[in-house]
Amino acid sequence: MTDIAAMTSRLEARRAELASRLTGIEAELESHEAKDWEEQAVEREGDEVLEGMCVAGQQELRQIEAALARIAAGEYGACTR
Repeated sequence: MTDIAAMTSRLEARRAELASRLTGIEAELESHEAKDWEEQAVEREGDEVLEGMCVAGQQELRQIEAALARIAAGEYGACTR
């Protein structure tokens, strides 16, 4: 397997893993129904952590998509700056 093919395979696997994880995070964020103030406070603290994970995952997903686009265009490996 060539280096580019191996990199493409790893990027696609990571993309699938991130997409699955982000779906789970979004489902968790939407699932809260606590009525008690104390439980709501705890849920909100947890939500902040989940939202941070979601933002980081979305950013990594954008980077993966950009790398895959560069591979498809034959530009992968060249400096983008």
